[in-house]
Amino acid sequence: MLYVKTIETNIKHPGGIKVNTLTPRVFLTGSNGSGKTAILNALQLALTGEAHDLGIKDKAKTSTLLRHLLPEGEEELYATVYLVNTAVGQNPQTYAFEWTLVPGKKAKRSIPKDAPEPRLLVPEVEAALKGTKQTMLRFLTKYFGTQDIHTLGSG
Repeated sequence: MLYVKTIETNIKHPGGIKVNTLTPRVFLTGSNGSGKTAILNALQLALTGEAHDLGIKDKAKTSTLLRHLLPEGEEELYATVYLVNTAVGQNPQTYAFEWTLVPGKKAKRSIPKDAPEPRLLVPEVEAALKGTKQTMLRFLTKYFGTQDIHTLGSG
């Protein structure tokens, strides 16, 4: 199994934020401005080099579109994601995917040569959020299992 273990970024957060207690199944919640979107943007930028839903375009990867994510006083925007591979029969392996942007320069991405290809579910999540209650239930059941999901359909 391949999952995100740690995310480090300074996207919209001076001094940066680090989330290092992630498990294979995570559900982000929080109040407005708490960093949920910053964490998702960091994940996307480090793993794919693009970010979705930045209020500018559907996809953004150029420095001019991303510079507004740089906190005031910071000289470099960064996102680092550590993936753990716990495939059966192997010792867990950790891979660091890094993305950095210095204003006025092209963004740089570092991808481990031997790392498996990560798959982000952005289109599936967007479809689930925009769809009917049944669409959301199908998505949650597919990716999170049936435990506790059945209560959503009874209301």
